Amino acid sequence: MTLGRQQSSRIVARDFDAPPRTKPKVVLIVHYHLGIARGNLKKDDYVTAAIDYVDSHGIDAMTMRSLGAFMDIDATAVYRHFPTKEDLVYAMVDRFLQMIENSLNQKLAEARERIVDRARCTRSQFEKHPDVGVATVYSTGQSMAGFRMSVGIAKDLELLGVPAKRIPMAYQMLEGFVLGSCCQDFIGSPDNYSIRRNRYRAFDSTAFDAVAKSEKDVKKVADNAFEQGLSALLDYITSL
Repeated sequence: MTLGRQQSSRIVARDFDAPPRTKPKVVLIVHYHLGIARGNLKKDDYVTAAIDYVDSHGIDAMTMRSLGAFMDIDATAVYRHFPTKEDLVYAMVDRFLQMIENSLNQKLAEARERIVDRARCTRSQFEKHPDVGVATVYSTGQSMAGFRMSVGIAKDLELLGVPAKRIPMAYQMLEGFVLGSCCQDFIGSPDNYSIRRNRYRAFDSTAFDAVAKSEKDVKKVADNAFEQGLSALLDYITSL
Protein backbone atom coordinates (compact mmCIF):
# COMPACT_ATOMS: atom_id res chain seq x y z
CA MET A 1 0.00 0.00 0.00
CA THR A 2 1.38 3.34 -0.91
CA LEU A 3 1.52 6.39 1.25
CA GLY A 4 -1.12 9.01 0.60
CA ARG A 5 -0.39 12.67 1.13
CA GLN A 6 -2.60 14.61 3.46
CA GLN A 7 -3.73 18.04 2.43
CA SER A 8 -0.90 20.27 3.55
CA SER A 9 -0.43 23.80 4.67
CA ARG A 10 2.51 26.09 5.21
CA ILE A 11 3.16 28.84 7.64
CA VAL A 12 5.41 31.54 6.24
CA ALA A 13 7.14 33.36 9.07
CA ARG A 14 8.34 36.78 7.97
CA ASP A 15 10.51 39.04 10.02
CA PHE A 16 9.50 42.44 8.71
CA ASP A 17 12.30 44.11 10.63
CA ALA A 18 14.93 41.92 9.00
CA PRO A 19 17.26 43.25 6.28
CA PRO A 20 15.83 43.08 2.72
CA ARG A 21 18.17 40.22 1.78
CA THR A 22 16.75 37.95 4.45
CA LYS A 23 14.51 35.33 2.90
CA PRO A 24 11.29 34.38 4.68
CA LYS A 25 11.46 31.14 6.59
CA VAL A 26 9.04 28.42 5.59
CA VAL A 27 7.86 26.38 8.55
CA LEU A 28 6.52 23.07 7.34
CA ILE A 29 3.56 21.53 9.11
CA VAL A 30 2.83 18.77 6.59
CA HIS A 31 2.19 15.23 7.84
CA TYR A 32 1.44 11.99 6.09
CA HIS A 33 -1.66 9.88 6.40
CA LEU A 34 0.10 6.54 6.58
CA GLY A 35 -2.94 4.48 5.73
CA ILE A 36 -1.37 1.49 7.45
CA ALA A 37 -0.31 0.73 10.99
CA ARG A 38 2.95 2.50 11.73
CA GLY A 39 4.49 -0.73 12.99
CA ASN A 40 3.90 -2.23 9.54
CA LEU A 41 5.82 0.41 7.61
CA LYS A 42 8.28 -1.12 5.18
CA LYS A 43 11.61 0.23 4.02
CA ASP A 44 10.10 1.21 0.68
CA ASP A 45 7.50 3.35 2.48
CA TYR A 46 10.25 5.52 3.92
CA VAL A 47 11.85 5.92 0.50
CA THR A 48 8.51 6.95 -1.00
CA ALA A 49 8.00 9.55 1.72
CA ALA A 50 11.59 10.80 1.40
CA ILE A 51 11.23 11.39 -2.33
CA ASP A 52 7.96 13.20 -1.75
CA TYR A 53 9.56 15.37 0.92
CA VAL A 54 12.57 16.21 -1.24
CA ASP A 55 10.33 17.06 -4.20
CA SER A 56 8.70 19.75 -2.07
CA HIS A 57 11.57 21.02 0.05
CA GLY A 58 14.88 20.01 -1.50
CA ILE A 59 17.40 17.41 -0.51
CA ASP A 60 19.41 19.76 1.71
CA ALA A 61 16.36 20.29 3.92
CA MET A 62 15.89 16.58 4.52
CA THR A 63 17.11 15.15 7.80
CA MET A 64 15.98 12.04 9.63
CA ARG A 65 14.14 14.29 12.06
CA SER A 66 12.42 16.35 9.37
CA LEU A 67 11.39 13.19 7.50
CA GLY A 68 10.04 11.69 10.72
CA ALA A 69 8.01 14.85 11.35
CA PHE A 70 6.79 14.77 7.74
CA MET A 71 5.56 11.20 8.22
CA ASP A 72 4.29 11.94 11.73
CA ILE A 73 6.53 9.29 13.26
CA ASP A 74 9.56 9.33 15.52
CA ALA A 75 12.89 9.84 13.77
CA THR A 76 14.27 6.69 15.41
CA ALA A 77 11.96 4.69 13.15
CA VAL A 78 13.78 6.11 10.12
CA TYR A 79 17.18 5.30 11.63
CA ARG A 80 16.20 1.66 12.07
CA HIS A 81 16.12 1.28 8.29
CA PHE A 82 18.69 3.92 7.30
CA PRO A 83 21.58 4.51 9.73
CA THR A 84 22.65 7.65 7.84
CA LYS A 85 21.16 10.19 5.47
CA GLU A 86 23.61 8.92 2.85
CA ASP A 87 22.07 5.45 3.08
CA LEU A 88 18.62 6.94 2.55
CA VAL A 89 19.78 9.00 -0.43
CA TYR A 90 21.29 5.86 -2.01
CA ALA A 91 17.90 4.16 -1.66
CA MET A 92 16.16 7.18 -3.21
CA VAL A 93 18.59 7.15 -6.12
CA ASP A 94 17.98 3.44 -6.67
CA ARG A 95 14.22 4.06 -6.67
CA PHE A 96 14.68 6.93 -9.12
CA LEU A 97 16.59 4.67 -11.51
CA GLN A 98 13.99 1.93 -11.09
CA MET A 99 11.28 4.42 -12.08
CA ILE A 100 13.21 5.22 -15.25
CA GLU A 101 13.65 1.53 -16.00
CA ASN A 102 9.97 0.76 -15.34
CA SER A 103 8.84 3.51 -17.71
CA LEU A 104 10.84 2.19 -20.68
CA ASN A 105 9.00 0.96 -23.75
CA GLN A 106 9.88 -2.74 -23.86
CA LYS A 107 8.42 -3.20 -27.35
CA LEU A 108 10.97 -1.11 -29.26
CA ALA A 109 12.88 -3.21 -31.78
CA GLU A 110 15.54 -0.76 -32.97
CA ALA A 111 18.67 0.02 -30.96
CA ARG A 112 18.50 3.75 -31.67
CA GLU A 113 14.85 3.90 -30.58
CA ARG A 114 15.75 2.22 -27.28
CA ILE A 115 18.56 4.70 -26.61
CA VAL A 116 16.25 7.64 -27.34
CA ASP A 117 13.58 6.10 -25.11
CA ARG A 118 16.03 5.79 -22.20
CA ALA A 119 17.05 9.40 -22.64
CA ARG A 120 13.45 10.63 -22.74
CA CYS A 121 12.42 8.56 -19.72
CA THR A 122 15.41 9.89 -17.80
CA ARG A 123 14.40 13.45 -18.65
CA SER A 124 10.81 12.76 -17.63
CA GLN A 125 11.86 11.52 -14.19
CA PHE A 126 14.26 14.45 -13.76
CA GLU A 127 11.37 16.82 -14.42
CA LYS A 128 9.23 15.08 -11.79
CA HIS A 129 12.01 14.66 -9.20
CA PRO A 130 14.79 17.17 -9.98
CA ASP A 131 16.60 17.05 -6.63
CA VAL A 132 16.67 13.26 -6.59
CA GLY A 133 17.85 13.31 -10.20
CA VAL A 134 20.76 15.59 -9.35
CA ALA A 135 21.62 13.32 -6.41
CA THR A 136 21.78 10.46 -8.90
CA VAL A 137 24.54 12.25 -10.82
CA TYR A 138 26.71 12.51 -7.71
CA SER A 139 25.80 9.24 -6.05
CA THR A 140 28.52 6.65 -5.49
CA GLY A 141 26.04 3.93 -4.54
CA GLN A 142 25.44 0.86 -6.67
CA SER A 143 22.05 0.42 -8.30
CA MET A 144 21.12 -2.70 -10.22
CA ALA A 145 18.56 -0.73 -12.23
CA GLY A 146 21.24 1.78 -13.20
CA PHE A 147 23.64 -1.04 -14.03
CA ARG A 148 21.10 -2.75 -16.27
CA MET A 149 20.41 0.47 -18.15
CA SER A 150 24.13 1.11 -18.64
CA VAL A 151 24.67 -2.40 -19.99
CA GLY A 152 21.65 -1.98 -22.26
CA ILE A 153 23.00 1.26 -23.70
CA ALA A 154 26.40 -0.32 -24.33
CA LYS A 155 24.78 -3.25 -26.14
CA ASP A 156 22.63 -0.94 -28.25
CA LEU A 157 25.67 1.12 -29.20
CA GLU A 158 27.26 -2.11 -30.40
CA LEU A 159 24.13 -2.93 -32.39
CA LEU A 160 24.32 0.54 -33.98
CA GLY A 161 27.70 -0.48 -35.38
CA VAL A 162 29.89 1.62 -33.08
CA PRO A 163 33.37 0.03 -33.02
CA ALA A 164 34.13 -1.72 -29.73
CA LYS A 165 37.04 0.58 -28.88
CA ARG A 166 34.79 3.64 -29.31
CA ILE A 167 31.81 2.40 -27.30
CA PRO A 168 33.11 3.76 -23.95
CA MET A 169 33.56 7.21 -25.49
CA ALA A 170 30.14 7.07 -27.16
CA TYR A 171 28.55 5.98 -23.88
CA GLN A 172 30.23 8.85 -22.04
CA MET A 173 29.05 11.34 -24.65
CA LEU A 174 25.45 10.17 -24.26
CA GLU A 175 25.60 10.13 -20.48
CA GLY A 176 27.15 13.58 -20.36
CA PHE A 177 24.59 15.07 -22.73
CA VAL A 178 21.50 13.53 -21.13
CA LEU A 179 22.42 14.08 -17.49
CA GLY A 180 24.01 17.47 -18.16
CA SER A 181 21.02 18.85 -20.03
CA CYS A 182 18.61 17.48 -17.41
CA CYS A 183 20.54 19.17 -14.61
CA GLN A 184 20.74 22.39 -16.60
CA ASP A 185 17.03 22.40 -17.40
CA PHE A 186 15.56 21.32 -14.07
CA ILE A 187 17.83 22.61 -11.31
CA GLY A 188 15.98 25.40 -9.55
CA SER A 189 12.56 23.83 -10.15
CA PRO A 190 9.82 25.02 -9.93
CA ASP A 191 11.39 28.38 -10.84
CA ASN A 192 13.80 26.97 -13.43
CA TYR A 193 12.03 28.32 -16.51
CA SER A 194 11.27 31.64 -14.87
CA ILE A 195 14.97 32.05 -14.09
CA ARG A 196 15.93 31.20 -17.65
CA ARG A 197 13.27 33.49 -19.06
CA ASN A 198 14.66 36.42 -17.06
CA ARG A 199 18.15 35.60 -18.28
CA TYR A 200 16.98 35.56 -21.90
CA ARG A 201 15.25 38.91 -21.47
CA ALA A 202 18.47 40.39 -20.15
CA PHE A 203 20.30 39.46 -23.38
CA ASP A 204 18.72 42.45 -25.15
CA SER A 205 18.30 40.31 -28.25
CA THR A 206 15.31 40.21 -30.56
CA ALA A 207 15.74 36.46 -31.03
CA PHE A 208 15.76 35.76 -27.30
CA ASP A 209 12.94 38.24 -26.64
CA ALA A 210 10.74 36.14 -28.93
CA VAL A 211 11.48 33.06 -26.83
CA ALA A 212 11.11 34.84 -23.50
CA LYS A 213 7.47 35.76 -23.97
CA SER A 214 6.43 33.09 -21.49
CA GLU A 215 7.81 30.25 -19.39
CA LYS A 216 5.90 27.86 -21.67
CA ASP A 217 7.91 29.16 -24.65
CA VAL A 218 11.17 28.76 -22.73
CA LYS A 219 10.26 25.18 -21.84
CA LYS A 220 9.39 24.44 -25.47
CA VAL A 221 12.84 25.62 -26.58
CA ALA A 222 14.52 23.51 -23.88
CA ASP A 223 12.56 20.39 -24.86
CA ASN A 224 13.25 20.91 -28.57
CA ALA A 225 16.94 21.52 -27.87
CA PHE A 226 17.09 18.23 -26.00
CA GLU A 227 15.48 16.30 -28.86
CA GLN A 228 17.58 17.96 -31.57
CA GLY A 229 20.77 17.65 -29.57
CA LEU A 230 20.17 13.97 -28.85
CA SER A 231 19.43 13.27 -32.52
CA ALA A 232 22.56 15.12 -33.68
CA LEU A 233 24.68 13.32 -31.10
CA LEU A 234 23.40 9.91 -32.19
CA ASP A 235 24.05 10.82 -35.83
CA TYR A 236 27.64 11.63 -34.91
CA ILE A 237 28.08 8.51 -32.78
CA THR A 238 26.89 6.25 -35.59
CA SER A 239 29.44 7.87 -37.91
CA LEU A 240 32.37 6.94 -35.64
